[in-house]
Amino acid sequence: MSSPGTIRVHRLLGCAAVLHAVLVVMAWIGWFPLQTDLLWVPFATLWLVWPVVLSAHRGRSILRVAVPLLISLLILSRVFDEYCFRLPVVLGFPPGVHLGGISDYLSARKAGRAEAL
Repeated sequence: MSSPGTIRVHRLLGCAAVLHAVLVVMAWIGWFPLQTDLLWVPFATLWLVWPVVLSAHRGRSILRVAVPLLISLLILSRVFDEYCFRLPVVLGFPPGVHLGGISDYLSARKAGRAEAL
């Protein structure tokens, strides 16, 4: 059984995960000053640390992990398509390569095809 202090810290971490998701969306809208792709994409990618943090904390339970993550995912669902579009460009792939097509692009490039895009 977790102590009340440990549970309280876990709840604060869950609130921080939801706040991070809100800030990602606010930055995407333009209400927060991370308007360049080179700043927004890493900031959005850092959210992926929260599931690990919430799952590894001593005060975890299924509800204390699932509720903030589900709320965050609902908030982040608005920017998922934009994230998938911007991430390959930030990683150095040519425009037109989307997140799901990176493996196709790399195999076509390895084969030496000019039509890798």
